[in-house]
Amino acid sequence: MKNKFTYLFFLFFLNFQTILNAQFNYQNIPELQVNVSRGCVPLTVTFTGVNTTISGAVSVRSVAGTCVDYTFNYGDRRFSTNQPETIYTYTSPGIYVITGLGSCDGGNKAFKNNVTIEVLPKPDPEYTVLGCQSLTGKVNITNSQYDFYDIEWGDGNFSNSVSGSNIYSHIYANSNVRFITLTGTYLYTVSGFQQSCKSNPIIKKIQVYPPLYNPEIEVLEIKSKDNLQGIVNLQLKTDDKLKYAIFVRNGINDSYKFIQSISSIGGSNIFTINGLNTNSVQTFKVFAFDDCGTTTTGVEVSSILANATADASKNTINWNNNYSPIDNIRYDLLLSNTIINSQNLQNFSSNILQTMQAFDSNVECNVNYCYQVVGTKQNAPFTKSISAETCVQGLKPATISGILGFNSSYENSKLFLFWKPSTSLGLNYKIYGIKDSNKILLTQTTNTITSNIDSNYDCYAIIGEQTCGQSPEKITCPIKITGKKDNIVQNSLQWTNYKNGDNLLVTQAEIEWYSENFTFINKDNLSNNQLQYLHNPIDENNQKVKYRIKNILTDGVILYSDYQDIIQDLRLYPPTSFTPNEDGKNDTYFPKGLFWKEYNIDIFNRWGEKVFTSTKDYEGWNGAGAIPGLYSYAIRVEDFYGNVIRKNGTLTLIR
Repeated sequence: MKNKFTYLFFLFFLNFQTILNAQFNYQNIPELQVNVSRGCVPLTVTFTGVNTTISGAVSVRSVAGTCVDYTFNYGDRRFSTNQPETIYTYTSPGIYVITGLGSCDGGNKAFKNNVTIEVLPKPDPEYTVLGCQSLTGKVNITNSQYDFYDIEWGDGNFSNSVSGSNIYSHIYANSNVRFITLTGTYLYTVSGFQQSCKSNPIIKKIQVYPPLYNPEIEVLEIKSKDNLQGIVNLQLKTDDKLKYAIFVRNGINDSYKFIQSISSIGGSNIFTINGLNTNSVQTFKVFAFDDCGTTTTGVEVSSILANATADASKNTINWNNNYSPIDNIRYDLLLSNTIINSQNLQNFSSNILQTMQAFDSNVECNVNYCYQVVGTKQNAPFTKSISAETCVQGLKPATISGILGFNSSYENSKLFLFWKPSTSLGLNYKIYGIKDSNKILLTQTTNTITSNIDSNYDCYAIIGEQTCGQSPEKITCPIKITGKKDNIVQNSLQWTNYKNGDNLLVTQAEIEWYSENFTFINKDNLSNNQLQYLHNPIDENNQKVKYRIKNILTDGVILYSDYQDIIQDLRLYPPTSFTPNEDGKNDTYFPKGLFWKEYNIDIFNRWGEKVFTSTKDYEGWNGAGAIPGLYSYAIRVEDFYGNVIRKNGTLTLIR
């Protein structure tokens, strides 16, 4: 009930003050004063300009008289009447307006005056710490609530009275762990004297690091060469507290371009860069930076472009020098990962595209050689650049082994040339035909046998060729047989002397003859130097006889000539008489002969009448019913090759 009455009384004075504002002059009316208008929570305020000595009531003395019935509103929803408190403590931060109400000179005058005070909070200062390279620590104060801040760096050094929302740096003597303390400070005045209040000290740990080392490329290796899709491997030694960026330029005059960033992983690691023109010199540079913005750059490293060429005596390997004149360089030429040549380079031209050269004389013809060039910088920072493989086929003149076993032989009327494979690599065999001292190239092959050969040449030559040279020429002359009928009972055969590429002797020679369907009939031995043969008697069972020569060389190789066919003559022998008296002797008339395919006989009497006819050579005329005397005949025979004999004559029938 009392609080309600107090509240109503306060409202009355507010309305009364409004009326007074309209009726009274406030000059010389005493003002409510405080000893402090700004300070940290909790803030105790002393009000002045009032006393409480008159009848226990609050009064304000002034030249105008005495003011009584003084009332306070403390600005925090609390007010007091009659005897207000002159010392009051605020426990919550904020801005407070204190209002005083009262009347003076027995109520003839009224007054109101206000006093504003600010009660400040004391929050913990907000900040972050960064441990950086080069032994640098950083404090980032992220608020600006306090009038200033004091930084204690943990090594006896301070940064005092710094402003908020700012970054401050400090360099330590070593990389030991430190503890940074940050304190915020407010400034204010109490009774005319400057006072301060501070926040709680906030402590954070910091670790700094030695200076950044230059981010050097340990190894640069070209993995594949291409104008657009070349691949390069970079081996870098990284620090897990740093980040890296790789830049590249094409050649030596182009500007650097960013190509790849690298997360901090620590240790030596290989990073693959794709999509480069590795057919031209690529120069790389790596930047390292930490979270504090400290940056350092390594030295340039350029790729090595190696190219191998072959000539008649050696392989030549050229490459570009990819280091600067101040470097001490060793270039190693590798063949199958083995160093075959080393060169040291000092005090050289500043042209990074200066051409270097090495030779490899220990090469063989048609052997593939793949080289790599490794450039190693001997002075710090130690870097290595490795070219892509460059391959070339050796052209050095080789000792090409002679071709062995070069022979010629016929099989089924087809000429074959064959030989043993050469021990020299990559030979291309050239076959020449020789006739009348003229040599004509017939074919080229990599095989060791060929049958697609024109057989109209007397002899054949072979040469094994490769890009480095050729083998000695070898010659073979096949056996070629010819023959004819000397007479009806004898065939004459001749043949050429056989020659092989190795001049091997013939240990055994034979002549063989076959039927028309290649059925073996017989053979006869020949002397080694024999080049002709007379065949007698004639085979009466085969009109066509096929002859060939067989030679056996000292190494056991068997060779044949082509076939020579001789067709024997068609033969017809009509008798002049016969005696059909049934005595079993000469009772039937029919002609004799060989090699008939077709046969026809007609017999006529003296008046021209046909008395007998037949197409069967085994069917003769028995003279039945015929009178003795003279008769005529007409005979026609044809052999298997279209040869025909016609014969007309007379015969005598005797009884």
